[in-house]
Amino acid sequence: MFPNSYLKAQNNSNNQPHRIDTLHIWSKKLGLELGQFSDPFSVKFDPNGTGMLINSVHGNEIVKLPKQLAPIGDKNARQMLARIPGVMVYDMDGTGNQVNVSVRGLDPHRSWEFNIRQNGVLINSDLYGYPASHYNPPMEAISELQLIHGTSALQYGAEFGGLINYVLKQGDTSKAFSGEFIQSVGTWNTLSSFLSMGGKKGKWQYFGYGQFRKSDGYRDTAVGKTHAAHLEVKFQPNQNLQVKAEISNSEYAFRLPGPLTELQFTENPRQATRSRNYFSPDIWVPAISVFHQPNANTKYSLVLSGVYGTRKSVQFEGTADKFDTISSVTGLFARRMVDIDQFHSKTAEFRALKRFRVYGYRNDLSLGVRGFSNRLHRQQQGVGSAGSDMDFGINDSLGFGRDLWYLSNSIALSAENLVQLNSRMQVSLGLRYELGSTKIPGTLKYYDSVPIPDKINHKVPMVGINGAYLLRRAKIHGGISSAYRPVVFKDVIPNSTLEVVATGLKDVKGYNAEIGITGDIGQRKAGVYRFTVYRMRTLNRLGSMMDSVNGKYMIVKKNFGDATAHGAEIYLQWDLIQNQNFGMQLFSSTGLQFAQYTRGIVGVSGKNFDVTGNRLEGIPRYIQRFGWVNRCGKWQLQALFHVVGWQYSDPLNTVVAAANGSKGKVPGYKLLDAGLSWKYNEKLTFQLNASNIFNVSYYSKRPTMYPGPGIWPSDGRSFQLSLLAKF
Repeated sequence: MFPNSYLKAQNNSNNQPHRIDTLHIWSKKLGLELGQFSDPFSVKFDPNGTGMLINSVHGNEIVKLPKQLAPIGDKNARQMLARIPGVMVYDMDGTGNQVNVSVRGLDPHRSWEFNIRQNGVLINSDLYGYPASHYNPPMEAISELQLIHGTSALQYGAEFGGLINYVLKQGDTSKAFSGEFIQSVGTWNTLSSFLSMGGKKGKWQYFGYGQFRKSDGYRDTAVGKTHAAHLEVKFQPNQNLQVKAEISNSEYAFRLPGPLTELQFTENPRQATRSRNYFSPDIWVPAISVFHQPNANTKYSLVLSGVYGTRKSVQFEGTADKFDTISSVTGLFARRMVDIDQFHSKTAEFRALKRFRVYGYRNDLSLGVRGFSNRLHRQQQGVGSAGSDMDFGINDSLGFGRDLWYLSNSIALSAENLVQLNSRMQVSLGLRYELGSTKIPGTLKYYDSVPIPDKINHKVPMVGINGAYLLRRAKIHGGISSAYRPVVFKDVIPNSTLEVVATGLKDVKGYNAEIGITGDIGQRKAGVYRFTVYRMRTLNRLGSMMDSVNGKYMIVKKNFGDATAHGAEIYLQWDLIQNQNFGMQLFSSTGLQFAQYTRGIVGVSGKNFDVTGNRLEGIPRYIQRFGWVNRCGKWQLQALFHVVGWQYSDPLNTVVAAANGSKGKVPGYKLLDAGLSWKYNEKLTFQLNASNIFNVSYYSKRPTMYPGPGIWPSDGRSFQLSLLAKF
């Protein structure tokens, strides 16, 4: 918003050239924009689209999703994000419902190590209690995905991974009415239909979409259905003011096929151990945003938003070797367990950006105030039906074993000031302070002898410094910033009477540090490179260990240790041929990561084990992706080759797989994907995708919690044909 008038006014200020804008323009030239053929990499972007955050000194990437030739009807993250080095993808759901990704040695479960946004609006289900992303927009609706690494945490808060922002498409503003229709069909009876409409009339602009998707899934019984919708309306009475109202919904139901043992996976990775387990979130995200620019040097924004809805599951619990069969005595299946989370999260964010000069040096000062009130109602261990359908009803006379609230309130103040020291160098200093508390009223039927923590205080001071320096054909950036992860619901709730929760739990704190260089190669600037090294420290990690409580040896949930992750991220790209009718491009995206416990005691099977020096679980040492893109007239072909190293599944670094599949090494894997598109004309395009062409049987993680411990196979070979029509 306001890009042209803002830059022009700044360049003419005091009749002097504006040095920071020289940096901005130069940084656009130094590389190609990630995902856009012949212009794929950019080192600067604004995740809100409103110029309210400072990002030129922070490591960040942007992916133009429509350019990726990924399967449009799926959320195939390994293809969507193939050009971002080091992205770990947890492939356990071929239904196109979830995005499970992480970076730099973090947990990819529902991307909950990130602060996740859509059009700048927070969409984590509950930032303090359950920060997972149950709401996911359809891939067809996304224009670009923006990722800022954790060194920019001062401006947006938790989490360690950084920020992911989904930017939705917009209607054609040159028309009062425009639209797009995308129809995809594929393997396993996959059908995805997407319709969007938008346009502009006078001072009003609108955009909306609806999506329906269904699939029988790669594994037996893994049926899934998705509905998604979005509507936004903007009103801009003048060049200095814009008001936007929007609402989004994501609803899906998925029948979970259950975990497998090592033997079951070897015999048939498509088999299911469950046919009566279901998972179904229904999430609404409303928001009202106001953007105001009273003069050329000042901007304000106010965003009021919320996350409302439910996350429901019904399942027969247990590892893969616990069979879900009909009882010979009752002639019925066993009763299932029902869990229901209800989200009521409200957030208000105010930001201001002020541009001024001190002793001749240009300053950009970003100020922020964020307040939220989150009310998570968690009802678990309800006694459900013995049937096989998606029934979330429970036996009312027994109620829920857990019926708890996680009531959080917080206010955060942030400030970051960027100083342009000369035409080549800029430095920013940032501060943030979060003050909040969480109360946990409710009941645990199985646990009333020792109280759980009834209140957790969050006091988080944060500081960071970052900088950037321009060379002749490259840009160096680096910095260090505090980071934290709050004590979440699962950390404070005992699973049985054999567990207790320690008093005085602390939020996980630490820092992110990185230094990188991005530049171009060759006289024609046909090549682009980016090399970054990083270090991330996490202190007071939360887990369980054995300890004496009132003379009794018990499992205690507590802060148990520290860890360090460090590594390198390398992106290389070369345009072999580039002209109007033909182009050929090669790229490689590599993440090297070394993560280990520097201190820690873990309790397993009634014993404590020192894990100091062990590798962090779920973290492969290397993630490499190689791409080849060829354009010839109206045709474009892409091939992606993925190489992912092996990993441990638990802090003890267990090598030999357990009989039930719950722990053991996770093997590395190699995959080949390809995509082909034909652009008939400006309004009609056909696309064909082949995923996992060699039908490799693999899995990317052994989860220790939901949806069940064991092996969750990833999808085998699949094909998808899509029609994209604009009108």
